[in-house]
Amino acid sequence: VISSVQPDSAALEAGLKIGDIIVKYAGEDVPDFERLTRLIARNGGGDSINIAVKRGEALIETTVKLREWPDITTR
Repeated sequence: VISSVQPDSAALEAGLKIGDIIVKYAGEDVPDFERLTRLIARNGGGDSINIAVKRGEALIETTVKLREWPDITTR
């Protein structure tokens, strides 16, 4: 379940909303957060990924263009 959507984020650009439930990532089922993080780790910044989210009773498909994680070692 998406608990927050940050301003100027890939999630916001893809139209994701608080409360959406990610059910598919790149065509693969997402049964839990651990699986989602493993799937995301396969990709890098700039990759466009098709996802499906459940919003209420609706199933919504969208594309998310991933961004690079900031390098926290230089702070």
